[in-house]
Amino acid sequence: MKLFRLILILLLGANCSLAAQDTSNYNSFEKILQDLERKYKVTFSYANNQIENLELYNYKPKSTLQDNLNQLLNLTPFQFKKIDKQIIAVILNPSFEYFCVQPMDFQNEFKSFNLDFFFSTYKINAKETNQVTIPVNRNANAEISVNAVGFDKVRLNTKNLKTGKCFELYLFAETIDLDEVIITNYLTKGIDKMKAGQIRFNPMHFGALPGLIEPDVLQSIQTLPGVMSTEESVSYLNIRGGTHDQNLFLWDGIKMYQTSHFFGMITSLNPYITQSTDIIKNASSPEFGDGVSSVINMKSSDQINSKLKAEAGVNMIHADFFIDAPLQENSSLQVTGRQSINQIAETPTYNQFFDKVFQNTSVLPSNTDYTIQNDEFSFYDFSFRWLYQITEKDFLRINGLFTYNQFSLNRQQIQSQQVATRESSLDQQTFALGAFYERKWKPGFTSSIQFYTSNYQLKSINTDLSFNQSLTQENQVEEWGIKLKNKLNFSDQLNFYAGYQLNETGILNFENLNFPIFTRSVREAIITNSLFAGLEFQPSQKTYVNLGARVNHITKFNSILFEPRINFSHRFLENFIVEFQAEKKSQTTSQVIDQQSDFLGVENRRWILAKPGEIPIITSEQASVGFHFKNKDWLVTTDFFYKRILEITSQSQGFQNQFQFELVHGNYEVFGGEFLINKKWNRFSTWLSYTVSENVYYFEDFEPQRFVNNIDIRHVIHYGLNYKYKGLNLASGVYWHSGLPTTSVVISNNNEFNFGSPNQNRLRNFFRIDFSANYRWTINGQVKLYSGISFWNLLGRRNFYNSFYQSRDYTALDETFQQGLNFTPNFSFRLQF
Repeated sequence: MKLFRLILILLLGANCSLAAQDTSNYNSFEKILQDLERKYKVTFSYANNQIENLELYNYKPKSTLQDNLNQLLNLTPFQFKKIDKQIIAVILNPSFEYFCVQPMDFQNEFKSFNLDFFFSTYKINAKETNQVTIPVNRNANAEISVNAVGFDKVRLNTKNLKTGKCFELYLFAETIDLDEVIITNYLTKGIDKMKAGQIRFNPMHFGALPGLIEPDVLQSIQTLPGVMSTEESVSYLNIRGGTHDQNLFLWDGIKMYQTSHFFGMITSLNPYITQSTDIIKNASSPEFGDGVSSVINMKSSDQINSKLKAEAGVNMIHADFFIDAPLQENSSLQVTGRQSINQIAETPTYNQFFDKVFQNTSVLPSNTDYTIQNDEFSFYDFSFRWLYQITEKDFLRINGLFTYNQFSLNRQQIQSQQVATRESSLDQQTFALGAFYERKWKPGFTSSIQFYTSNYQLKSINTDLSFNQSLTQENQVEEWGIKLKNKLNFSDQLNFYAGYQLNETGILNFENLNFPIFTRSVREAIITNSLFAGLEFQPSQKTYVNLGARVNHITKFNSILFEPRINFSHRFLENFIVEFQAEKKSQTTSQVIDQQSDFLGVENRRWILAKPGEIPIITSEQASVGFHFKNKDWLVTTDFFYKRILEITSQSQGFQNQFQFELVHGNYEVFGGEFLINKKWNRFSTWLSYTVSENVYYFEDFEPQRFVNNIDIRHVIHYGLNYKYKGLNLASGVYWHSGLPTTSVVISNNNEFNFGSPNQNRLRNFFRIDFSANYRWTINGQVKLYSGISFWNLLGRRNFYNSFYQSRDYTALDETFQQGLNFTPNFSFRLQF
C-alpha cells in the first residue's frame, strides 16, 4: 500500500511548484564577440548569417584576448585570423564544411520550423526556415541532436550528409520525452525504430510496400519480422506466436475490440487520420495494461492546422474523404469517412475479398440442383477529431469513431424437388469516444486526464423459413475508462511518470432459438483499478533505460497483479546497439469459438470475460535480447525472444480436431529469433527478413499434454525491394513460410473415423509474390495527385491456411481447405489540396 500512497500523492500534487532542472548554459556567439570588441578595442570581421544563430556551451571569459580566442577555437567551427592589430577575421575551419538540411513534417511535408541543432560544444538555432546550412567536421562522424517545439527529438548522424545534396530530416509530432529515432527508414521510408524499442509507422509517408495500394496500418506492419497473419487477415494478427485477441489495439488511448472492415480484409481505421502507429512487441510502457502479446498504439496528430486541408480518394473497394479545417486560431477539426463501393460496381478486388471471406461458410451455397441467392454487403466508417489549444499550457482533444459492416442474404434452393428458403443477416459495429486534457503546469511538469468509452457489437440472425426456425446470436462489449498521468522531467536525462487508471468492461453473449425453444444470455462485468509508474533514464546519447511497473487490482477476483517492465538499450563501437527487454502482463478479456458455424461462420470468435472458478485471468511473461548494426546504408538486426502465455482456454485456440468441444485451461510458450538485413543504395532499398520459432502448447488434461501450437510456423522469409525516383515508388516482395500444423484422420479396424496425433501433420508451404507502384505529382504547387496500382499474389498460387474435416452424409469425411487470396489487383486515385 505504500506504493499506492506514493503514486497517489504524486497524482494529487499537480499544483505543486515543481520545475525541471535547467542544465543549459549557452551564450550567444555574436554577443561574445561584441563583448570582446568593446573590452579589447578590436573588430571582428564575419558574415552575420554564419554566426548570428550560434550559441556556445559553457563559455567562460578569460583574462586575455588570446586566451579567449583559444577557447573559442575549441568551442566553435571557426578560426581567428588577425588581419592587423585591430581587425580579426572569423573564418570557417578548413576541416569543416557547410551541409544543407531540409526539415520536413511527416504530416505537412514541407514547413518552416524553429529548430535547435545541438553539437557537443555549441548549438545552432534556425528560425522559421525551410532549409538550414550547418557546419560539420568532415573528418569526424558524430551525432547531432535536433529539437523542434512540438516534435520528438531526432538524432542526425553527420555521415549521412552529402555535399551538394540537401538531407531530408523528418520530424514527428511530440509523443514522450527521450523517445528518439535511432534507425530511420527501417525497411522503407516512413518506418523508423525508436530509442524506446518500438517500431513506428508513419502511414501517410510510406514510399511503397509490396502488394499494398494504400497505407493500411495493420497490413503494413506485417512486413516486420515476427509479425504476420496466419489467415491473411487484419482481424487475426499474430505477433511472435500470439493470438489476435492477446494484442492491445489503441486508437488515441481508446481500446479497440474490432480492428477490421470486410471481416478481416482491411483495417477499420481510416489510414489518413492515423499519423503514426507504434508496434511494441515487448517491454511496453507500464501505462499500457492488457495485451499479453503486444501493443499496437495508433495515434492521430495533435497539431492544430492553420489552413484548410482536404483530400479524397477511391480504390476498387471503397471511397473516402479527409478534411482538416481550422475553426479559429487555436482550434481545428478533422473529419474522415469511408464507404464501400460494391453497391455501384462489384470489382475484381471485391470479388476476391468476398470469396476469401465467405468460403466454407453458410453464406456460399453448397452444390444443389438449383439456387437463387441475393446478397448485399456494405461497410462504412466515420471519425472526427477536435483539437483546442485553450491556453499555452492547456490542451483539449475530443475524438470519436463509428464503424459498421452489414451483410444480408436471401436464398432459395431446390433440393430433391423441395424448395428451401433461408434469410440471414450479420451486423458488426464499433462506437468509440474519447476526451483528453493536458496541462503543462511548469517547464518539465505535465499532467493529463483521459476519459473514453468503447462499444463493440456483433449480431447475426439466421432464419430457415421452410421450418420456421430462427437463430439469433449477439456478442457485445461495453467499456469505459479514465486515466490520470503525471510526467516530471528532472533533466534532459531523467524523466519520471506515474498514473492511475480505472476501467470497467462488460460483455454480453446472447443466443435465442425459436424451435426448439432455447435461450442463453450471459452478461459479465469486471472493474480494474491500476497504478503505474516508470523512470526513463538516458545518462548519455548512447544509453537508454526505462524501468517501470504496473499494479492491477481485479475486483471480481479480489486479486492484485504486479507487472514489472524493463527496457534497456546501449550503443557501442559507434555502429552497434544492444537491447534487453522484459515484461509481465495480464488481461481479463479473450475471444473464444463455441461453434465454427456461429455468426454464419464468418466472424465466429466472440469476446468473453474472465470469471472466478471458470475462466482464469490470462498472464504472460516474455524477454528478448537484440543486436543491431547500422553503418552507412547497411542495417543488420537480430532479436532472440521467449514468450510464455499462461491460463489460456482451449476454446480460444480454434481447435478443429478431437479437442474442438473441450473446455480446459493450459499454456503455450514460444522460443524464436528474428533476423533482418536491409541495404540502401542510390534510389533502391532492399531487405531480407527471416523468423524462426517454436510454439508449443501444454494442456494438462489433454493426451498428449504437449503438442505444437495451431499457429506454429517454424520458418518465415520475407524479401522486399523498393525503388524511388522523384514521385515514382515501386515495390515488389516475396513472402514464404512453412506450412501450418494440421491433424489427420485415421480409420480404425471397425471403420470408425478418429483423429490422429494433434497437429502432427502440416499444410504445404505458403508462397506469394506481390507488387505495387504509385506516383505522386503536384499541380500549381498546391494540388497533389496520387495514383497507385497493386497486385496481391501475382502468380495466383493457391495457398492454404487451414484444413478441417466435415461429413455431409455421415458415411465419409471430406477434408476441406481454407484458401488465401488468389490473384488480386487493385487501383487507387487520390486528390489532395
